[in-house]
Amino acid sequence: MNQTCIACTLPCKTCTNTTNTCLSCLTGILYNNVCLTQCPAKMYNDTNTCQSCPNVCSSCVSSTTCLSCTSPYILFNSYCITKCPETHAVILNNTCTKCSSTNCHKCYDNDLCYNCVSDYSLLNGACLSTCPAGFKTNGTHCNEVIVQSL
Repeated sequence: MNQTCIACTLPCKTCTNTTNTCLSCLTGILYNNVCLTQCPAKMYNDTNTCQSCPNVCSSCVSSTTCLSCTSPYILFNSYCITKCPETHAVILNNTCTKCSSTNCHKCYDNDLCYNCVSDYSLLNGACLSTCPAGFKTNGTHCNEVIVQSL
């Protein structure tokens, strides 16, 4: 039996069965035995081989780092989650975003603050270092001072 080695078709580095069924690539990324310049959607380059992103990711750079999420998931710190944490309750471009109110610790998804950082008091969704005239802090909220008349 006479067997002859035949060179793989470029850009295959190694191949099997046929000269263009790649097992590895000289250039590019291996996907389904073909060398590509980039991985298809919902896949990432892992040592020059395309791997699937986690199901909740619509794009990713690794098995643990998402760049965007499939519905109904929302991106937070490179993870796809179902509900944003209270500190990042505002959703912009399908990403959990930090509350924009200055000195706000927790907010609703419409960016209305309901919990301030320490030493600030809440009044109408805003965090204040001192309460305005007619209001007094209880340590967390500015409450209207009620003057009782005799």
